[in-house]
Amino acid sequence: LHGIAMLASPASPGKTASVATTPPSAARLRPGLSCLLVSGADATAFLNGQFTCDLASLPDGMWTWAGYCSPKGRLLATVRAGRHATGWALQAPTAIVTGLTDRLRRFVLRAKVRLAAVSRMRSARTP
Repeated sequence: LHGIAMLASPASPGKTASVATTPPSAARLRPGLSCLLVSGADATAFLNGQFTCDLASLPDGMWTWAGYCSPKGRLLATVRAGRHATGWALQAPTAIVTGLTDRLRRFVLRAKVRLAAVSRMRSARTP
């Protein structure tokens, strides 16, 4: 999983925050990737408790790598997490997004969080 969950971007390939102004709904994913959109009043606190990095301190429009671990500390998935105005976008290989979504749903409980898996995001050139 490491190193493959990235956006296709017209910007130079070396910049990890190259899509800072591109909302997830307008971004184009590379083939084989899907996106999990997380929104709601408790989305940031919920994700901060589920992943290995401090997502709460990530500014709007920025992206970072995040690890999702089992309760025993074993790495289950590596995703690219991006913060935008209405919530979060988690990019991961298509093969694991359904399982990741199901696993995260188990821990939502009473949190005000909505999870929506998107297998193909529309292209910025598509009307």
